[in-house]
Amino acid sequence: MRINDDQTRFFPKAASRVCKTEFRDELHNLLLNGSKPCSPLADSFVSGDEIRSAMDRMILSASGWRGVFSPSGGEEDPGADVPAAQLALAALMADAFADWLLDGAGAASPPVILAGIDTRPTGPAIAEVMIRVLAGRGIRVEYLFIAAAPEIMAAVRDKDGFVYVSASHNPVGHNGVKFGGVSGGVLSGGENGALAAAFRRKCDAADAGERAKRLVAACTEKEAERVFLQMGVHKKVALKAYRSFLRDVAADETEVKKRARFFALLKKETDIFPAAIIADMNGSARCCSIDERYFEELGLVFHPFHDTPGKIVHGIIPEGNNLRWAAEETELVARELLSMPGAPPPEEILVLGYTPDCDGDRGNVVFYNGKTGRAQALTAQELFALAMLAELAWLNWRGQRKKLAVVVNCCTSLRAEEIAGIFGAQVFRAEVGEANVVELARQKRAAGWTVRILGEGSTGGVILHPQAVRDPLSTVTALLKLYFLRGTKGGLGLFDLWLTLSGRRAPTEGAREFGFVDLVESLPEWTTTAVTDERARMHIREQDHGALKRRFQVLFQDWWDGDGRAVREKYGLASWDAAATVGTTETVGILDFGLSGAGGLRISFYDEAGVAQGFIWMRGSGTEPLFRLLCDLRGKRADLEAVLLDMERRLLVLADAPIVFSG
Repeated sequence: MRINDDQTRFFPKAASRVCKTEFRDELHNLLLNGSKPCSPLADSFVSGDEIRSAMDRMILSASGWRGVFSPSGGEEDPGADVPAAQLALAALMADAFADWLLDGAGAASPPVILAGIDTRPTGPAIAEVMIRVLAGRGIRVEYLFIAAAPEIMAAVRDKDGFVYVSASHNPVGHNGVKFGGVSGGVLSGGENGALAAAFRRKCDAADAGERAKRLVAACTEKEAERVFLQMGVHKKVALKAYRSFLRDVAADETEVKKRARFFALLKKETDIFPAAIIADMNGSARCCSIDERYFEELGLVFHPFHDTPGKIVHGIIPEGNNLRWAAEETELVARELLSMPGAPPPEEILVLGYTPDCDGDRGNVVFYNGKTGRAQALTAQELFALAMLAELAWLNWRGQRKKLAVVVNCCTSLRAEEIAGIFGAQVFRAEVGEANVVELARQKRAAGWTVRILGEGSTGGVILHPQAVRDPLSTVTALLKLYFLRGTKGGLGLFDLWLTLSGRRAPTEGAREFGFVDLVESLPEWTTTAVTDERARMHIREQDHGALKRRFQVLFQDWWDGDGRAVREKYGLASWDAAATVGTTETVGILDFGLSGAGGLRISFYDEAGVAQGFIWMRGSGTEPLFRLLCDLRGKRADLEAVLLDMERRLLVLADAPIVFSG
């Protein structure tokens, strides 16, 4: 049910042709393809220099290929008309992916792929070009139109791959592409690197512009019509596949009866404890997915808002001030629930709110704090830690306690190791980037580890196996498990297990009365720089990050032996070591900071007993022109965090200034 039932619903509808080359979704009257009056690029000339210039401005990372596709070239431009040079890039991207599909062993003949977009205004035009190129290369394309990233990645498992047009959390004028195979995740770092190299070669060819035009024109109008008019059919199939897969993931069961028992157990508790889920869709692809049905089947009040697809109301990245709308609505719904006859005390109601990014794979969370009467945002690191705690407790509760592992990115708080250790689990670290984390988890499973939860704690990105992508629905479900699976006379609940194993006081027969804020307050205390903090980002001129880090190493060692001595004595820092994280490999104890190259560099600090007290970290972003920093410290130590982060920034400024090291 909804608190207010006046918002737009999305159900799959057949597409309709408006004119010869224009197709629209019948429900929202949104364009499925570009707005050009004729086939894309048919009346355009794009020079090789224009293509190479546009390609040079793109970032091609394992997390996705991204650039600015807006008409004006502005990051915040909401226009839909994509410049011809960027359309040519889209054609050559699709051509490179077609080569990969057609050359791949085991691909169907012809290969069948899914295509989808998020709700950015430039998405339909880019998608049309890529669809026409792929179809013209003999690949059968099933178009889902607007689809959340986890949806297309769940539905692809009986296909040969997917093309997803999105720039994730980047500003609205950006766009890009994610490519994937049948695994349900984006291509691995190695596969993506090979594909990116092939794409660059195509862009560098003397006839790149003419080739792009020929590739688009190779698709017949009859085939283009088939793709667009069958959108509703394929969207309905994808939503069904996503719902089924998500329930498998949540219950960690593929057997129908066992999965049904899990959801029945969860729903039994939701009938006892009042609960509501708030969703600030912000016009994202989640407006067109299964969120409402999924949570209502659990017996929860579901209240979405800002849920008209494409109507982006505020900043896309779901962090910081962009969570205030969800917080305000969470408080409103909590007050409505508390005003109902027979309502329980404020501490005993559960109201969670989430805000996704544009492609709907991230979803950071706010909750109603019954002790303060206000909504409170979980930091990204808290969100990941709480979900991790929930899933490790869930495994323990089910009797799975051997060879457990968690895979995280290199700048996830060391709180992860503290929680994992309590459940007897090992933490492995990969370089920043979803593809790196997913690939390392695959490697660890192949080596016999049970890796139920993985992700990027720095952004709150939770991935639950067998998913290979973040999903806010899975994240919220993990929190619901921890809250609802409570103790009975027959045993302890998940929260009780955590309290008992971590040495906190716990009732012998299990606690039935606690609030969500009690779960949050039970987390080990760590002070961690938020990725949205202005101090956590810098613009660095040096393109060779390995060289930059070597210069930083000289300056850092001088600081440690000199000005840092007072800091060490005041805060009990006795020693340090450095670790490089590149792709799926972490090397601890490196003597040369430059070995981390463009990957992550972490400098960890230890007390006299050799216990880790935290770290500073750095890495150039793979999706934005930024150099990112972070400091993570045990306990409430905002003063030390400020000192160490300031030191890191100052030394990086010096390391980035060649005059310091000139003769």
